[in-house]
Amino acid sequence: HIDAFDQPMCFMGETVELPMRSSYTQSMARGFGGTNATVIAFGSMGSDMRRPPPRPPQRDRLIFWPGGGGKLDAAAVPRKGFYIAGTFTQWEAEPMEAEAAGSYSFMLTLGENRWEQFQIWIDGDPRKCLYPELPKAPKQTAVCGPSPSSGGNAWHIEGRTHVAEQSLEAQALADIGEGEEAVRAIVVPQKVEVGTVDRGLVGARYRICLRVSGKYRLVDWQRLSGKPEDGEVPDMLQALPKSSYFVSGDFNGWGFQEMTEVPQEDARSAAFTLDLQLLRPGGEFQILRNRDWDQAIYPLVELAGCEDPASVGGPDDESLGRVWCLDGRPGDRFRLELR
Repeated sequence: HIDAFDQPMCFMGETVELPMRSSYTQSMARGFGGTNATVIAFGSMGSDMRRPPPRPPQRDRLIFWPGGGGKLDAAAVPRKGFYIAGTFTQWEAEPMEAEAAGSYSFMLTLGENRWEQFQIWIDGDPRKCLYPELPKAPKQTAVCGPSPSSGGNAWHIEGRTHVAEQSLEAQALADIGEGEEAVRAIVVPQKVEVGTVDRGLVGARYRICLRVSGKYRLVDWQRLSGKPEDGEVPDMLQALPKSSYFVSGDFNGWGFQEMTEVPQEDARSAAFTLDLQLLRPGGEFQILRNRDWDQAIYPLVELAGCEDPASVGGPDDESLGRVWCLDGRPGDRFRLELR
């Protein structure tokens, strides 16, 4: 028998769907003297416990029509204008410039990461967010919103390049010489530098454009300067805002402790330090650029020490939980240095 009258409890008569795939659940034993015990459990949905939904049929969709057509909802029409927020503004809203009717633009300078992400906020309100249908979306991707929840989706400008070998299909046999002296030689594939059409150096300039025509919206951009083959753009490097770096670890509750910049003789280099004292054993941490978890700096191996200081990944969102570990005891003091 359970006497539930005048008690803050509710009996669930049906299955309730949780908003996320994992959650914390609290179980509490309550008596006449108050709360006797409580247990907080964490659980997540296993991929093998639920049958994946069928994929919707693939079909071509009209993303943008220059001639317009239809009408946007009143909530999607700005009163003050469109604003852009991203990694280059530390996710603070900056106004876009109104050009021709239905056209808005913003001039972006590529930062030291050589990649940037952004969203567009109506009237500078993050609750009226325009975002792409995919994470790290390229230009000319379908625009969603306005909505207060973007699911972390943002447009991504990728200026980095990477070195790759030619595929096996590129390996071929070539004829050398003529007649009886002709021989067959294997053409060895060479390493080539590859990247997207947006590849650019630090300081490269991009023009981001939002076009609105009837109910259709399109986000596009164009690189104006800073191609890798053009060389450095020192004039733009001076205009870049300074970055700040923060340490987040188990010793500060995975909060943010700002690192102190150390002056350097070479203007092209920078150094940051942080002194800390452990209150408990361990000392796991990552370093974040501009307080942004999508710009994490992390080791390339799990629970790394200082054996290989140059084994560093990021800044990006691909740390996969990899952290450095100080392996200290309570009371130990450490100085962290980032160069």
